[in-house]
Amino acid sequence: MARYKGPRVRISRKYGVPIFGPSKYLERRAYPPGVHGPKKSRRKQSDYGIGLAEKQKLRYQYGLLERQFRRLFEIARKKRGVTGETLLQLLETRLDNVVYLLGFASTRPFARQVVNHGHIRVNGRKTSTPSSNSSTSRWNRRRFVPCPGGSIWIARPFARRFSGYLRVMTFSRLSMSS
Repeated sequence: MARYKGPRVRISRKYGVPIFGPSKYLERRAYPPGVHGPKKSRRKQSDYGIGLAEKQKLRYQYGLLERQFRRLFEIARKKRGVTGETLLQLLETRLDNVVYLLGFASTRPFARQVVNHGHIRVNGRKTSTPSSNSSTSRWNRRRFVPCPGGSIWIARPFARRFSGYLRVMTFSRLSMSS
């Protein structure tokens, strides 16, 4: 799957927020990129422009392309509740994001790579799909069944700093297994 490979600091400076993690360049140059960046006066943004900028920030932060983001938005829109909150829940429960939040990877792109290379097991099953929803899923023989409280396993070659397999129960409590 494709991903954004362009200048990251430029995107962070454009929005004025460290989207891809902390950067000393954003601290040194706290103005937008380009020849007109250091100017004091900026045009006032419309409501549409503000909303578009927020959407783009989310896309860059989670490493999604437009089509993937649109698919998640359609799923969130069909569910009950506030669409924005549901969309954020779907983004936060992606497997690559869960691996990043648990601290197994230092960045979201690295977490995505770890999942792609098959170093992660969900409920004992090797998973190489970073976009899979990890919060309410469990393998039950031949079908995928929603179930709260799954477990994530980290493969031994990847987890050198951990001894053996590291098992994560219900995504909040860590326990070692033998």
